[in-house]
Amino acid sequence: MIEIVAFLACLYPALSRTTVEQLNCIAMAIQAMTGRITMLGISRWTDAGDSYHNGATLFQHRYPLGNMFLALLPHASIPPEGGISHKRGTNV
Repeated sequence: MIEIVAFLACLYPALSRTTVEQLNCIAMAIQAMTGRITMLGISRWTDAGDSYHNGATLFQHRYPLGNMFLALLPHASIPPEGGISHKRGTNV
């Protein structure tokens, strides 16, 4: 579970500290949940200080997806041979 926190830490250059911390809380809550994932369920599984309103506010904002992608790209696992093709078992 800690790997997702380290991966999301790469977003600090692209997002505010508060936003990344909220994403961390939501990611940890979703990993702990079983069954149906709802906003109310996420708010119940998060730590103290996170509420339904905080989660709703997080999902209402627009984020710079291009900057987020560029912040995560160097840390993503990409095979050294190249990308994976659409056919199973064959590399491009």
